[in-house]
Amino acid sequence: MRSWIDRFRFLTPGRRHSLVTEILVLQLLFAAYIGVIAVATLWWGANWAVTHNVTRWSREWVGNLGQLGAPLYASADDRALLVIEDYLAQFPEIMFVRYYDGAAGVLFSEAAGGFDAGEFPDLDAHQLEELTAQFEAGETEAVLNQRFGESRFRLVAPVIVSTVLRDGMVDFDLADEAQTAAEIRGFVELGLDFSRYRRQLVVGISSAIGITVLALIVLSILASSRLRSSLKPLSELRNRLADMAGGSAARPAEPSGFVEIDDINRALDRSVAAIDRRDKRLKRMAHYDVLTGLPNRYLLLEKIESEVQRLAAGGAEPAALLLIDLDHFSYVTDTASHAAGDRILKQVAERLHTIVGREQFLARFEGDEFVAILRGIDGDAARDTARRVVEQVPARPFIDSNRYFTLHVSVGAIRIDPAQRADELLAQAGLACHEAKRSGRNRYRFLSVSGQAQEQIAVEMDWLEAVKAALDNDDFQLVFEPIVATADGGLTHHEVLLRLIGKGGELIAPGEFLGVASRFGLMRRIDRWVLRHALSQLAARVLCGHATAFSINLSGDSFSDQELVGFVTEKLAEFQLSPELVMLEITEQVAVTELAAARDTLNQLRELGIRIALDDFGTGYSSLTYLKSLPVDYIKIDGAFIENLVNDPADQAMVRAIAEIARATDKRTIAEYVGNRETLELLRSLGIDSAQGHYIGRSQPTPSMAFDASPETA
Repeated sequence: MRSWIDRFRFLTPGRRHSLVTEILVLQLLFAAYIGVIAVATLWWGANWAVTHNVTRWSREWVGNLGQLGAPLYASADDRALLVIEDYLAQFPEIMFVRYYDGAAGVLFSEAAGGFDAGEFPDLDAHQLEELTAQFEAGETEAVLNQRFGESRFRLVAPVIVSTVLRDGMVDFDLADEAQTAAEIRGFVELGLDFSRYRRQLVVGISSAIGITVLALIVLSILASSRLRSSLKPLSELRNRLADMAGGSAARPAEPSGFVEIDDINRALDRSVAAIDRRDKRLKRMAHYDVLTGLPNRYLLLEKIESEVQRLAAGGAEPAALLLIDLDHFSYVTDTASHAAGDRILKQVAERLHTIVGREQFLARFEGDEFVAILRGIDGDAARDTARRVVEQVPARPFIDSNRYFTLHVSVGAIRIDPAQRADELLAQAGLACHEAKRSGRNRYRFLSVSGQAQEQIAVEMDWLEAVKAALDNDDFQLVFEPIVATADGGLTHHEVLLRLIGKGGELIAPGEFLGVASRFGLMRRIDRWVLRHALSQLAARVLCGHATAFSINLSGDSFSDQELVGFVTEKLAEFQLSPELVMLEITEQVAVTELAAARDTLNQLRELGIRIALDDFGTGYSSLTYLKSLPVDYIKIDGAFIENLVNDPADQAMVRAIAEIARATDKRTIAEYVGNRETLELLRSLGIDSAQGHYIGRSQPTPSMAFDASPETA
């Protein structure tokens, strides 16, 4: 039956069909199928009945007429003729009857009214002789059956007379065939016409077929109406889903009366509620800082642009921008813990909100930096607000676990100029804050864009435009620094480093431009560029049979990006790379300051099979406290402990301790800044697993094939 549906669809190729239409078509085809079977069965049954009845009646009639005509062979009996005529009148299907006297020909012939017996020629002597031979061979019933057309035929049977062999009456028994003898006296021929019977049958069957078809049509109409009514809840369900797909709130579902549909609607309601909660959560995560609940950098940029557009459109209220940076905040995390630092940051955010006013916009820019947009405030009022922030933040200590911390801030203040972009305004505020810090910290500076300040802003804007152009035009280049095992000098993998191609073709180190890129939210784009190109080059090396693992640096922005894992998964599949060939590096500062978000992302990446390295380890943040909980595979010891390792026992003790802790937590170690053979050999003795640095090999545009520790290399 399915093939018939497919054939029906072939009539309209390329068109979609609704479920209701397909069910109706299936119903119609099924009804037609049942109707055909019913009509065929009726027709076959009727024909079987006709054949059976005609055969039975014909044999009965010819036998009866043989008995009724037997007296004619003894004498011309008028009563016998009358009996025969009366018998013929009872059955309109009988056209005529003929009696034959042996081979002598017709003894008697009688035709029913309206029939012409001449259409059926008399039997000749030869045919009669053959019939006699058949009888003598044992045939006692009809011996000739000839058809003329569909409904007319004739039947010939012998006329048999039984005679008594003995006339003794005492012991005579009619049941005893031995005392009687059957003798053929002649033949009776019966002409039959069942056309009227067949016509009546055809009329009856046609009427039955008509009634059946009409009943099927009526039932189909009723079933279609009922089906459409029953499937109406499905249409409502489709409309609800269409509303959801279009971004509208799903309309409330009315009870359908069907258990399955109501269950689907309830499940859909739960899904809609869950999706709505998830969307709100994701939207908040995308626009608000998880720790403080304040708007984050991305929402801040939107808000600044909105203020710029308002002022450009003739807005009467002036606006100012404050960039607030905590002075020496690392003291809190170094002396207490990162968790204590988080709790203090929450208190700082609350105090700043109180100082600048709840009606004003306050955002956490990054790390320990905050930005306030002050609407309805001119230059003098902005200076006054900046002064109050500097004075009131340290006015009362911040308390955590019975410990007291006094924090100071440096504030940069500017007036929002509608002729400038959001990134330019933030650069100006950052420059003003930098001036405040250079003046001794715990100060504020209100920046008027002129002179040297303008030049510094112009420099930052130049770097910003250079980074954007490099992203758009692929003006970055990757270089590769080898990392070897300290045990045997075998090449283990390469660290992938980023360079900006300058206007003269020179390669610019990331320290020149990544600070600007970070301030203006370009790090995620840069990280995506690095990942895409690094994995592409790794795939090319695999195809050439030179596969070595790549270690790729990512920023803190990427590790807080909800889409990072999906992007990495997509690129691994695109380049057909094994995850074991990829290592991602996260700095200790990012890993610790963004511990909650980083841990979740790191775990997902490790589940893919990617290895994780903790870079710049040992620079602060109570590293040993958090090392146990960080899901990393490698620890990269900061170069500050390695550069003078041979001559500094304190550095040696620190490196030895890191190696022991790494082994205890099932992590491997990598030492950076290895500059000579002595340092490499000392690292081997201290239990460090791998090393990199100028002695091992400088960064090159293409990955090296092996480590050459010859004196020339040194």
